[in-house]
Amino acid sequence: MAEKIAEARSHGDLSENAEYDAAKEEQGHLEMKISKLEEMLSRAKIVIPEELADGEVTILSSVK
Repeated sequence: MAEKIAEARSHGDLSENAEYDAAKEEQGHLEMKISKLEEMLSRAKIVIPEELADGEVTILSSVK
């Protein structure tokens, strides 16, 4: 992404550079995706099967 922005900058006046604007917009979308993924990861918990309660249906449970 940084390479696209640098290349677009090399083409001159940024106020009329559609390539630069598109690269910056794409960068914004990628940063938003990264932020969402970081937020999801911050809420993630490691599930250790041995620590799950017996007699309850939870994630990783097999029900017969």
